Amino acid sequence: MLVPLLLVAVLVVAAYWAVTQANRARSGRAERQVAARRAQELRQARWKPAHRQADGRTEVVLQRVAGGAADGEVEVLEERPFDSWADEDPMWEARFAESMANARHRCELMNAEES
Repeated sequence: MLVPLLLVAVLVVAAYWAVTQANRARSGRAERQVAARRAQELRQARWKPAHRQADGRTEVVLQRVAGGAADGEVEVLEERPFDSWADEDPMWEARFAESMANARHRCELMNAEES
């Protein structure tokens, strides 16, 4: 009577171990895939110009962004100030257009350097 009971116990433990190992392997594969996808996104990160207005000032910044996140959002990895001026500046529109054009050009150069 003891031998069959011991045999059943060994089979249950072996089955549990096999299922646990399979789940770990599946989880490890998924983690490696996520890490590989993240590394690819970081390699493909690009610089782009952006702007914001706050506290009576307009600021143009250069942002290094990675796209393709799971939710489709763009992630800002790094941000550098490029230009800033008061919102009351009478030449605001001309300054904005010139600053954004210069920022786009700078981003093109930075992207070319990183490729």
